[in-house]
Amino acid sequence: MHKGLKLNLPTNTISFADGPIIRYRYAADGRKLQTAYVLDNMGFIDPADDSPAGHAMVAGLLGSGLVPGGPDPEPVDTTTYFPGEVTLMTRDYCGSVIYRDGVVERNMGDYGYMDGEGGLHYYIKDYQGNVRAVIDGQGALEEVNNYYPYGALLGGGTLGNPSVQPYKYGAKELDRQNGLDWYDSQARMYDPVLGRTPTIDPQGRGLRPHQPLRLVRRESDIAF
Repeated sequence: MHKGLKLNLPTNTISFADGPIIRYRYAADGRKLQTAYVLDNMGFIDPADDSPAGHAMVAGLLGSGLVPGGPDPEPVDTTTYFPGEVTLMTRDYCGSVIYRDGVVERNMGDYGYMDGEGGLHYYIKDYQGNVRAVIDGQGALEEVNNYYPYGALLGGGTLGNPSVQPYKYGAKELDRQNGLDWYDSQARMYDPVLGRTPTIDPQGRGLRPHQPLRLVRRESDIAF
């Protein structure tokens, strides 16, 4: 499957062939409540000299951190894989407020967002609603986004500055962790490289004459 992914719809899990896992949790009405980025048998243990007793350093694709290694961990080398799953980062969605690892990351609004330290950031959108630039409260340019026709970022998505926020094409959230590069289009995920959703509409059985991977019927504006 694309990017070596395995999509488990009942549990809203995306598993990568090389080990990382992304888990999404939704409310009954379809609102996303949480995204968890997990490492499964992919990190190596580095018994650094400055690690606290009973802990070890685990490094992976999303970063590194200290995890408990038992009261008396045995010496290991950097080729030893950490058994089981390690949650590297969680992002919780509570209305307009987004938390990263339990700390406020941003408070979303109609024209941009306020970061966890109270700083204001404003979106500059084109006529289609795509976020083309982000400026701070003083008007300084923070981010510039350019897109291919179906929403993939062109040239890395920024001009001289790293991306400061994930809302891009159509003001939808772009998940770039582990090279996923899919937009959360609310109804389903959307792959801007393919220009379609990577999964079949779960309600598509009642729409057999129509392409189940289409977002909108050609002859109308009814989305499904």
